Amino acid sequence: MGLKTIGKRRYWLYAPGRQAGFWDEFFAAGIMGIGWDEVSDLSRFNSKEDIKNALRQGYDAGRM
Repeated sequence: MGLKTIGKRRYWLYAPGRQAGFWDEFFAAGIMGIGWDEVSDLSRFNSKEDIKNALRQGYDAGRM
């Protein structure tokens, strides 16, 4: 997954799982997964700041 700039537009490339191995499953369920197992369901957070704090707690804060 990564951000690409083409002309003036920016696009995200997304591949769920190694070699997009979960593509059919995720498409059928209407979901996207980003591999933040330590954080879980992002809909349970009230703000971006809450998500950032959970990521810092679950992962190495120096990498963020």
